[in-house]
Amino acid sequence: MAIAAVKDHKQRTGSYPASLAEAGVDAGRLRAKYSVGYFLEAGDAVVLYSQPSMPLVAHRFHFKTGTWERAD
Repeated sequence: MAIAAVKDHKQRTGSYPASLAEAGVDAGRLRAKYSVGYFLEAGDAVVLYSQPSMPLVAHRFHFKTGTWERAD
């Protein structure tokens, strides 16, 4: 849901949103329920997902490349 909302915002406005709220997503609920976060890093939007069963293991989705990477 977060990835789709950010992609939609980028397509509509030409830039990544400053926050998930700007993209129309309830970031607090998403973080609490699914351990998902969002931030901008060096001109790229990143969605961060932390596995609830393994809190020290996270995955990052980079919008420029459209790829996931493990960040632990």
